[in-house]
Amino acid sequence: MDKFIQKLNFDFVINQRILQLIGYIDGFKGKWDIAEKQENRYLKELRKIATIESIGSSTRIEEQRLPTKK
Repeated sequence: MDKFIQKLNFDFVINQRILQLIGYIDGFKGKWDIAEKQENRYLKELRKIATIESIGSSTRIEEQRLPTKK
């Protein structure tokens, strides 16, 4: 355990740099979470559009008409 503690005993400048890099990584993770939430929203919208178009195609195959605005 003592060897492990000695390896982490950096001077002040190095400690500050390490904390700065950890903060940068944490900030990137936050941005990734935002992008992931937006992507989920877009995927839900695309799924909805695909479902509507699929229903429209199936209806037309059966020779029935569906208003295009729906």
